[in-house]
Formats: sequence, C-alpha cells, structure tokens
Amino acid sequence: MPIRKKTVYIANMNIVSEYLTVKEVATHFRLSNKQVYRLIHDGHINAVRIGGAVRIPRRELDRLDPNRSSSESDPTVDSPAQQELIGL
Repeated sequence: MPIRKKTVYIANMNIVSEYLTVKEVATHFRLSNKQVYRLIHDGHINAVRIGGAVRIPRRELDRLDPNRSSSESDPTVDSPAQQELIGL
C-alpha cells in the first residue's frame, strides 16, 4: 500500500508537534529510516505528507508501543512493538 498522497496544510504550528519525522520514529524503535519507510509503504505505520515531507502522527507511537514510557527508560530493552516491527 503506497504512502497516502494527502497534503496537510498547517495553520497552527502547535499541530506540527503532533507529528514525528521518519528519523524520530526510526530512532525510537532503533530502526533505519529505510525500514520505517518500508513499514509505511506496507501499511503497518500510518503516515501523511505535510508539504513534501512524510510525517507520522504521534498517536501511531501510542498504537505501536503503548508501553513506550517504560521502554524509553532503558534503551537496551527492546519494546514489544520493536520486536513486532522487526519481525514483520
């Protein structure tokens, strides 16, 4: 499933903080940018285009990793979501 070709126009800059870059998501799950793009393309991660950039809604992290606050405290522990994403 290709990336949705939906452009979102931002009038309020507070909305921008509700979206993450591919790099931020890749860093969170300790994946490469290419792996995140592949997950978006395959429909495992929802994303939108804002201007020309791909952005992932912050709520996607909640959906993929509901326990992320506990997994962020110890970066050596693989979160269940990371294990699931890598296994895809």
